[in-house]
Amino acid sequence: MRKLTFLTAAAFGGLSVALGAFGTHLLRDLVDPKTRAMEWWNTSTDYMMFHALAIFGLGLLMARHTDSVPLRVVFWLWVVGVFIFSGMLMTMTIGNAQGLDYRILGAVVPLGGGALIIGWIVFFITLAQIIDDSPTQSSSRKSRS
Repeated sequence: MRKLTFLTAAAFGGLSVALGAFGTHLLRDLVDPKTRAMEWWNTSTDYMMFHALAIFGLGLLMARHTDSVPLRVVFWLWVVGVFIFSGMLMTMTIGNAQGLDYRILGAVVPLGGGALIIGWIVFFITLAQIIDDSPTQSSSRKSRS
């Protein structure tokens, strides 16, 4: 699972940069400037990058807590959320560039956003349970010296 987590983080990070460049250099001139299509594209690549970094951090945490089911749940919520949220926004933008109206897909985007939000809530609750605030043995030795 740890390898999958890091590979997913790397894939989302690389894709967000490549797709961001594609949007900036090629897609921008193809979309209808009267619409918010480029905003959709930029939001999708931003969220993909944010979650690439979050998934990388999650992988580091999973290395210490290898049996944590809630951390695995967070991983899958974020992955599914990115695919739905970013994927639908990108599909809407590409449709706009082709002169098609895919805005109906906008109704699906909140499902992806909901998965991302639920993932963050589960992550918060899980962190509250696994992080130990008690002083470590080495720090208690330092305070006695």
